[in-house]
Amino acid sequence: MLEYGEAEFARLNQLVDRFSLEELASLEVFENRSIKDLLAHLDDWLQLVFNWEDAAKAGEKPQIPAPGYTWKDTPAFNEMLYQKSKNRSLMEVRQSLKAHHQEAMRRVGQYIPEEIEGKARFKWTGSSSVASYYASCTSSHYVWAAGLLKKLFKDQKA
Repeated sequence: MLEYGEAEFARLNQLVDRFSLEELASLEVFENRSIKDLLAHLDDWLQLVFNWEDAAKAGEKPQIPAPGYTWKDTPAFNEMLYQKSKNRSLMEVRQSLKAHHQEAMRRVGQYIPEEIEGKARFKWTGSSSVASYYASCTSSHYVWAAGLLKKLFKDQKA
């Protein structure tokens, strides 16, 4: 999981680096969101998984995805995250995403395989595994974002 997460993060950054600073802030990649906004979205979700895990370790029941939201509310929740993060600078977003990615890899590396892969091993993950939560907020999310960037780059060349 660590190798895949690192590889997908590197691939994502290689794609991001194909764009100019102006393009990163202005090109629409999805739903009226810029590439910077896409990166902020990834960063926000990394922070969420940390919050869930930290709450559980403190003996609390994490509210997943967040207080007042269910998984059915994901579009509205993502809009709230966008509104919260839309004024962050590109530099801040990229630095924060890099730091949070590194933190995610550190956290994942602290689990033994049985803990990270086992379903229902921890209360906070319900019937899922720690790996599924972290993969959703790291490698799987990076693959999704990379796909959007590839399409955007291809469309720019056409």
